[in-house]
Amino acid sequence: MALTTLITAILYFAGLFWLARWGDSGSKTAQKFSRHPAIYSLTLAIYCTSWTYYGAVGNAASGGWSYLPIYIGPVLLLIIGFPFLKKILDISKKQNLTSLADFLSSRYGKRRNISILVTLIALLATIPYIALQLKALGMSFAIVANSEGDSWLKNDDMVLVATALMSFFAISFGTRKVDITEYRGGLMLAIALESVVKLFALIAVAVFSFSLTDISANINTTAFADWQMQDFYSMNFLTQTLMGAAAFICL
Repeated sequence: MALTTLITAILYFAGLFWLARWGDSGSKTAQKFSRHPAIYSLTLAIYCTSWTYYGAVGNAASGGWSYLPIYIGPVLLLIIGFPFLKKILDISKKQNLTSLADFLSSRYGKRRNISILVTLIALLATIPYIALQLKALGMSFAIVANSEGDSWLKNDDMVLVATALMSFFAISFGTRKVDITEYRGGLMLAIALESVVKLFALIAVAVFSFSLTDISANINTTAFADWQMQDFYSMNFLTQTLMGAAAFICL
């Protein structure tokens, strides 16, 4: 089972590499396809990581609607704050800014100290976040492959291989060229494909959860069992909504 899972993962990564290379090949078909509004919309799901599959689902199971603000924030930002996002994009293209550190530094006279400080803060904040993703990857491999007692392929080995492949992919199609004015069609297509996979995975979880629900019971009563209407207006809910919007901008 572990070997089958490993082969499937390798084929999946190979498919992503092929799709990204095809998107960057200069083909008119690839360029037209990668610039389709549906592809761009799917790439927004990069906000949803493996934490969404494990953390948000678990949070919904234990805390009801308490998972909602981290997704309401980005939705409200895209609807209400679109002019703000467009202004950030225009400034970034005009000044060829490729990171949050560059952007904040440019707002304060392009001071190098600010850029370094923002980079360090981002690094410290990203390390535990990436660690959660890798932990989720190892857990997924252990569950699917049932490899806890497998001597030739450990979960840590799988995580190491996956990390190396993802790093190589990011270098090859993400950071190889830092010109923000150049459209990265291959990267967009690969992210869109990943988003489709995540969408089907979440739908599968939803269908499975619904199948465990007592149909004769009132679903609304079950959903709001541990959640009151006033909780939607609590300071905690509003704060998480704002943090979700801020996280969407940073990611």
